[in-house]
Amino acid sequence: MRRSIKIEDIPTVKANTVLRTEVYFNSGAPDYFAGGVRKRGYYFSVGPVEIKESFASRIAFSGICTLLEEVGRFSAKRLNEVAAQVGSLPIYKRMIEQMKAKHGLVLASEAADLEAANARTMDPTIPLEINQNIPTAAAESVVA
Repeated sequence: MRRSIKIEDIPTVKANTVLRTEVYFNSGAPDYFAGGVRKRGYYFSVGPVEIKESFASRIAFSGICTLLEEVGRFSAKRLNEVAAQVGSLPIYKRMIEQMKAKHGLVLASEAADLEAANARTMDPTIPLEINQNIPTAAAESVVA
C-alpha cells in the first residue's frame, strides 16, 4: 500500500532538476532535527529533485512540507482525496514560490513566458540608435 502520491514534477531551467510536489502520510514520530513530535496525518511537500537517467535524488533538508490534515490512522481512500484537492489549495502555489526563492530556481514555463514577452517588446521597425538616444531622468538631472 503506497503512502505517498506524486502530484507533479514541475520542470525548471536548471538542467535535470524539477520541483517535485507530493502528498504523503506520516505516521507520527519524534522529529529529532526540528525538535518535537510530528503529527500523524497527510502532508504536502515540495522539493527540488535531480533526475539522471532512471534515478531521482533529493538533497537532504532542501524541501519543505506542511500538515494538510491530522488523522488517527491511514486511509488510502482519504490519501487519494487529499491528493486530488491539494492543487486547488492556496498553499500549493505559495510553497512552490517559497522553494523557488529558497533555491533561486526559475520554472521552465516562466522562462518561456519571459522570452515570449521580450520578443513582443522588441520592435524591429524601430532603429536601435533611437532607443539609445532617449534621455533618462538621471541624465537630464546631470545636464541641468
